[in-house]
Amino acid sequence: MRECGWRAVARLACGALLGASLVAPSPAPAQSAPPTALSTASPTAPPATPTAAATDDEIAVDAETVNYDQKGDILSASGDVLIRRGEMTLSADTVEVNRRSSEARALGDAVLLTPESEVRASAIFLNLESETGELQDAQITSDTMGYSLSGKRIEKGLGQRYRIEAGRFTTCICAEGAPDWSIAGDTLDVALDGYATLDGGTFEILDVPVLWLPKAAFPVFRDRQSGLLIPRVGISNRRGFQLLQPFYWAIDKTQDATLSFDLETSLRVGLIGEYRYAYNRNTQGELEVAYFNDFRQNDDVTVAPGADPDTPNNRWAVRGNHVQRFDALPGLEGYLDALVVGDDQFLREMNTFAVDVQQEVAQRTRPFTTSQLGVLQRWDRAMLIGEAVFYQDLVGPTVVLPDGELTEDESLVIQRLPEARFVSQKQLGLGLMGDLTGSVTNFQRSLGLAGFRGDIKPSAQLRLPLGRTVFGSVRAAFRETAYGLTENEMAGGFTGANLVDGPFIDLPSTSNREIVELRGDLGTQFGRVFNFPYFGLDKLKHVVEPQLEYLYIPPVNQDDLPVFDGIVRINKRSLFTYGVATRLLGRSADAAAGTAGHAFELTRLSIAQSYDFLRDIPPTQMVDDDSAIPCTPGDPTNPCDAAQGDHFSDIDFSLRVNPSPITAVRVFATYDPSENNLSSATVGVRLKEPLAELDPGARPRLLTRATFNVEYRFITDSILQLLDSSVSVPLTERIAVLYAMRYDINEGSFLENYAGLRLLSACDCWALSLGFSDTRNPNEIQVQAQFTLAGLGAATGRGFEAY
Repeated sequence: MRECGWRAVARLACGALLGASLVAPSPAPAQSAPPTALSTASPTAPPATPTAAATDDEIAVDAETVNYDQKGDILSASGDVLIRRGEMTLSADTVEVNRRSSEARALGDAVLLTPESEVRASAIFLNLESETGELQDAQITSDTMGYSLSGKRIEKGLGQRYRIEAGRFTTCICAEGAPDWSIAGDTLDVALDGYATLDGGTFEILDVPVLWLPKAAFPVFRDRQSGLLIPRVGISNRRGFQLLQPFYWAIDKTQDATLSFDLETSLRVGLIGEYRYAYNRNTQGELEVAYFNDFRQNDDVTVAPGADPDTPNNRWAVRGNHVQRFDALPGLEGYLDALVVGDDQFLREMNTFAVDVQQEVAQRTRPFTTSQLGVLQRWDRAMLIGEAVFYQDLVGPTVVLPDGELTEDESLVIQRLPEARFVSQKQLGLGLMGDLTGSVTNFQRSLGLAGFRGDIKPSAQLRLPLGRTVFGSVRAAFRETAYGLTENEMAGGFTGANLVDGPFIDLPSTSNREIVELRGDLGTQFGRVFNFPYFGLDKLKHVVEPQLEYLYIPPVNQDDLPVFDGIVRINKRSLFTYGVATRLLGRSADAAAGTAGHAFELTRLSIAQSYDFLRDIPPTQMVDDDSAIPCTPGDPTNPCDAAQGDHFSDIDFSLRVNPSPITAVRVFATYDPSENNLSSATVGVRLKEPLAELDPGARPRLLTRATFNVEYRFITDSILQLLDSSVSVPLTERIAVLYAMRYDINEGSFLENYAGLRLLSACDCWALSLGFSDTRNPNEIQVQAQFTLAGLGAATGRGFEAY
């Protein structure tokens, strides 16, 4: 819990009045004129303008009368008193300071305003030495810290101890009317950085008691504190009733943790632990561990092709990341990024690992997980990385040997355990730039080819002096790749998930390959500027950028090399790539007013195609010449008459449109001229309402904003047609709806639907999120609810933006 304003009130009020006494006149005749630091006003003279404070310790007083009693050593002001000290102001009907007793009082509609809070009271009494005193009929409001506190009598004791009579606390900052919720009590004893005890308390909604709290105790700390957070609840046809109850543990200023209990009455129970730490700028990270016990198995989950359909009763996952830097070794950094699950279906079935709809979809559709542990050393124009990479396949085949025996503990997935990579660059003179990249990798797996590979690639690039409007370069590289296999034999292939009988692959234990690579590029740019005093713009610039690239790789026999990744088979190339990009840039009208110009890209369209002299590029779909039926090379039931292809690649199209910072359109497509059809396409539109301008000093607010996202993806031959969309619409400032869906056009069915409703308090102190989802895999219909009391904490919600 944050500081409830008591210390701020005492410190600022005492400081203001103490400052007034410090600049009060020294003993002198009562009729002496007040010091220059004070200004006075009288009914017969116009009010004097308050003197600006020279420092934060000096004050200016504006009142109808200001008097100093030398005998009693009392400074008094009356009649619309206004005291200013720095950013603080104090107003009251009368203010009196007794310098001898160090006592001060402000009577009659006393209002103390500071950047942190506003205090209103009928009377303020303070001892300036001990900083003790009381407020009568007081209300304290802090928009920065997000609370409102009131009491019939607020007594401040020594130190940071307070006693409140007939008090009320709420985080609702309402313009008028009763707060949406509040905690009221007969007495409230508070010790800052300690605990508060409540007697005769109630939890109230719109000033109506709904829960009796005869006695209660809670921590009152200015920093985050441990305690239960508001739970998330839900119900579904698979899980039954679901309760996610988190407990937050504020360990210290550098680390905290959340422990969440998950109950799904029809399926499982579980625990999720999250530990976060930032010991310093060099050491930070987080760790999340989850365990679930499925006391009742559910058989309505369609497993991904190749995934293990058998799930254990005890299920677990570990996720974490860590960054470690070293001041003594500049440029050195260690890192860990891990995600490991106990079974293939874990991420598909659990709904407690994601915080929004998009993240949950990405999690459930993962084909594999990746874990990396490594160290990185940076120098000027050089970098060395050493890491181990572990892939966990979630959809790969369960291998069955010819004798029928399952090999559950064996996998075809290749692991990089470990790998070292080096990248460097150096100016060689005469316009030459030299590059050197290399790697040494240990490829390991429990079944199949495995071993070491070393790869080194030195290269040099020469920029061509073609003038200001034409640019170009040539580049030459030599690549040496060597292999040392620890396992050089494996079965010839698979039928489904089974090893087939037949010839085995038998490769040399050691092999190597040398390849030369030559590249060149040539391009230019020309454009024109137009005046365009519309839509907040001043200028438009249209730019056209044609470009030509060439790549040559001679044919090299690589049949004896194992296939581990993309650099194992580098095909022969004599490849020309040609294209053109056209861009439209805008400049804001502010630039014409003498301020710094702000230019940005409005649209970009690029078209490119390649032609390879050395090899045919097969079409995406091959057709038998005789029957005009799609065929597959090598398929004896429907063979292709010839390898139908040509030297031309597909034509790639890319379009980006950014008419404003809140609008974005993306189109990517490939067109196959030999087949006269689209090979693939992706079209996406994103609209987002601008962020509201908030006071940077104010507390974070619960808000929603309108968003719209839609994306269509297509792959030829009806391999894929998918529509993915979401829309968030604020119906009012306090009510918003969300709808998200994924639709399989080929099958004519929804993969999932999600609808949400969010209600926000007009007093900005609570939020209620309701969500309904219908997913196909797992086949589930569920409803979830999350209630949030601002300032009291809650489990993570989903679906709406809060800022």
